[in-house]
Amino acid sequence: MNEQAFQAVATVTPADWVTVSGQILTDPAHWNQPAEIIVYGRYQADHSAPVGFMLVKDQANGKSQVQPWNGELAQLVAFETVTTLAKKHWIPIYEDFLKLAAGQLELFFGYRVSNAASERLLVQNQHRIEIAN
Repeated sequence: MNEQAFQAVATVTPADWVTVSGQILTDPAHWNQPAEIIVYGRYQADHSAPVGFMLVKDQANGKSQVQPWNGELAQLVAFETVTTLAKKHWIPIYEDFLKLAAGQLELFFGYRVSNAASERLLVQNQHRIEIAN
């Protein structure tokens, strides 16, 4: 935020330029496999119920687009698709002013691969990114 060092928890104002990114350390069993990168979260405006959302990357401009999400992990749409999953994968999640009403934003991310039985496996971060405004 405002070109400062990494913060897992941050408080922002509408005047703050926000850059949100993450790094996934992948399971060695998944290296070199195709994967879907998943980004999702919850937003709770002050005095309101939390709302689930997921992010997808707009293919035309590369910016993150917010889509509603019902909270079901199986319903998450890929933020982006990678053809070969590396040991580490960097995710540029969001970069802009954060235009939200006062409240709390929580972000989670991870990846989804298919196992030998063609079942989809979601591997996600254990610690969320929190942004309050």
